Amino acid sequence: MLFQIEPSDHHVFMERLDQMFQQRARVFKGRLGWDVTIENGRERDQYDAEDPTYLLYYSPDGCLRGSVRFLPMTGTNMLRDTFPQLLDGQICPDSSIYFESSRFAVETDGDQKINRLLSRGCAELFLGGIEYGLAHGKKELITVTDVFIERLFKLAGWSSERIGEEHLIGDSRAVAVRLPISREYLASVRRKTGIFEPVLWSRATGMQNVGLESNADERIQGMHASLEYLRAQAKAAGMPDIADKIGAIEKAITREVMSLGHA
Repeated sequence: MLFQIEPSDHHVFMERLDQMFQQRARVFKGRLGWDVTIENGRERDQYDAEDPTYLLYYSPDGCLRGSVRFLPMTGTNMLRDTFPQLLDGQICPDSSIYFESSRFAVETDGDQKINRLLSRGCAELFLGGIEYGLAHGKKELITVTDVFIERLFKLAGWSSERIGEEHLIGDSRAVAVRLPISREYLASVRRKTGIFEPVLWSRATGMQNVGLESNADERIQGMHASLEYLRAQAKAAGMPDIADKIGAIEKAITREVMSLGHA
């Protein structure tokens, strides 16, 4: 599941954000060898000071394995202010209907595989981008990425459109792309990845269910996924008694569901 941290909650989740900065250092410097600034084992840049929203991916064992950052396109953003060459002379999207994704970092080792190239973490972060966009009235997600991630979008059922041409930046073949935010693409990515439950969580609302489940069975799947996430978090926090109680609640729901005739 994904844990959503809005700008107003940065001070509440400082420990989670600190873990995320360490996770980004492992991915960008340790695995990818990017020329990024690392201080005390943590990777930050100037855009982390622009009050972004973060999505953090936790695997079923409760470990942080992925993250991504969202910023509005109406303010400072990576495409216009750091990589304008990727626009190829076009005007950078600048409207409240757009938002930018950056610092997409996933540790795939040990993560569940959707297919040969796509990990569970990547799939959930893609879905999280669409769910977040729908919940906030966005029409397109804009991102600077490399051609490998661009290929993953297609494999996940999410069609992207290049804004400009491909450019070599460092060792990466980089492109700026736009990705549509719609119920149709949410359904497409869910079908391709087999993840039908909502993936987003926030402190204010718990699970960010944007009301797009097509039937009762999918809503029940989402409920089970929510409880499984909470149980994993309780175990990871060293609270086995709480984890057992959550497991008992899930079993009780399963019995009730069975009595009502749902799978």
